Amino acid sequence: MVKKLDYKKIIIALLIVAVVGVIIYFIWGGIAGPETTAPLAPSSPSSTFPGGSLFPTAGTSTGPIGAVNTITFPSDSDPVFKVSDQPVSGYWIDPQTEGIFYLSGDGRVFLVNKNKNGGDVEIVKQRAGTPNSIEVGPNSQRVLASFGDPRSPQWGVFDDVDQTWRPLSNTVLNATWGPNNGVLYGVVQNGSIPALALIDISKSDVSTKILVKDFRFQDVQLSFFPPSTLFLEERGSAKYSSRIWGVDVNDLSVHLLLGPENGLLFAPSDDKRVLFSFQGNAFHALDPRTLSTITPIPFVTVPEKCAFGGVIVYCFVPTSQNFRGAVLPDDYLKSKIFTSDSLFEVNLSNGGTASSDLPKTINGGVFDGISPRFSKGFLYFINRYDGHLYALNLTSDRFSEAGQSAGD
Repeated sequence: MVKKLDYKKIIIALLIVAVVGVIIYFIWGGIAGPETTAPLAPSSPSSTFPGGSLFPTAGTSTGPIGAVNTITFPSDSDPVFKVSDQPVSGYWIDPQTEGIFYLSGDGRVFLVNKNKNGGDVEIVKQRAGTPNSIEVGPNSQRVLASFGDPRSPQWGVFDDVDQTWRPLSNTVLNATWGPNNGVLYGVVQNGSIPALALIDISKSDVSTKILVKDFRFQDVQLSFFPPSTLFLEERGSAKYSSRIWGVDVNDLSVHLLLGPENGLLFAPSDDKRVLFSFQGNAFHALDPRTLSTITPIPFVTVPEKCAFGGVIVYCFVPTSQNFRGAVLPDDYLKSKIFTSDSLFEVNLSNGGTASSDLPKTINGGVFDGISPRFSKGFLYFINRYDGHLYALNLTSDRFSEAGQSAGD
């Protein structure tokens, strides 16, 4: 009888401990609300890329960067020309130095040598692997990139001023730039649950503040629009419906903005003043505040083929028959087709439109242009046929004669 009574007491004691533990858990969960700094693993230079390589902690430039950028590009007689020595995964233009930087296919960082009597300057020689994503920061001097397994990527920020990579914690699952170059919004692994977080990278010690503790939007493209909207884009496909959601980072409310719709694509211009969308096999330029159409667009293309500069939207528009008969956007995004493009310009202030064939001085004028950026009279873009970075001199007489101004 004594042993049996002791056994019951042990069971009762264990049950009491379990109940108390559950109560403490929920009380602590209520205290650890949106203002709590998440207990995440700190960023460390020892974060590794695939293959065991490390984020470099400093640049390895081999030449005088200032001198590289003092030489002008080819003359007016060359309206289109190849800019990079090799294929690029992504690029950006520093507005302060006018330097053109790019990531190679294996993750090295290069600075374009505008003189072209020597090769592009290798800023970081370490091979980080093929980037999954690259996003240029608000000041165009930093880029946010991810590498490795897309389901569990390694994220880092490169600063072209310091020529350094700054690794983020391996708890970061997804990220995008916030309102300035010191703030990110991201999805982080907080214990066993993904959470929406504000990531402050303005100081040497990265801090992470949890905004929403249970955030199940994982397989989405993030983009922030000032003053306070975080867009969540579900992956678009012609085979299933996707949606665009908006999170107000002030009150953390979530709203359905577009969709559900098959084949929905969505991308911001670099300055966040225009949203480009592909909906119902039609292309739109939208006001990011209202999501209303700014002006009718008389052509069909996909968002990654467009840029905004001043008041002009520049788009590479496929003119080849294979684009018209393709399953969009899937066939294009999966590289099942390559296109031959013309350049279209749309003036958003008056709706004026102009189109031009691309100069035939290179590749016979056949280009499949993506990731365009306008800078000081030049339109830079990546040609999908060879992966190199090119530039189109929009002020060239030889190019201007090919089409009328979009301002007319």
